[in-house]
Amino acid sequence: MATDTSASPIGPHGKAGEPPAPPLVQPSPRAWIALAMLFVVYVLNFLSRQLPGILAKPIQDSLHVSDGQLGRIGGLYFALFYCCISIPVGWLADKTSRAKVLAAACAIWSAATMCCGGAANFLQFAVAYMTVGFGEAGGVPPSYSIISDYFPPGRRGRALGLYNIGPPVGAALGSPSVLQSLLLSAGAMHLSCLGRSA
Repeated sequence: MATDTSASPIGPHGKAGEPPAPPLVQPSPRAWIALAMLFVVYVLNFLSRQLPGILAKPIQDSLHVSDGQLGRIGGLYFALFYCCISIPVGWLADKTSRAKVLAAACAIWSAATMCCGGAANFLQFAVAYMTVGFGEAGGVPPSYSIISDYFPPGRRGRALGLYNIGPPVGAALGSPSVLQSLLLSAGAMHLSCLGRSA
């Protein structure tokens, strides 16, 4: 069978005669600043999830809750609320301002965390911690969308990879040994500053 020799040979960038692929667009410094801010928010997001486990004994003593009640608050109740809210928050982020949705989620999450500290009984703590899940659920979908806006397709994988390091970093910082070291270091710095000002 005769071969068709009229077809153009294929080169490294496509068919011969075609222009080479355009160079990858480099992200702006503003994109990296935005990524760093989103990364910090994601780290704090996961760091806050470790606190009920670290402070389980003081919480149980002050609120008179059982192990089962505390486990349901940090497990079942939080997970159900988080999963159910993530989808409508993602839809809202697509339809409105992603930055405003993220800012509102951080505000709700921060206010609910303070309410957890002021809870006087099991019901108040459960409602406050479920609201924490509501706020945290609003952080990830808008963040993915913002990263996709700032970074071109050729650089987006690296940016998303760096962003997704946030959960293990937050979990590591929330471990009792690391948290204790950070608190001791902060206390030592505070005492040092007081000594200099005296």
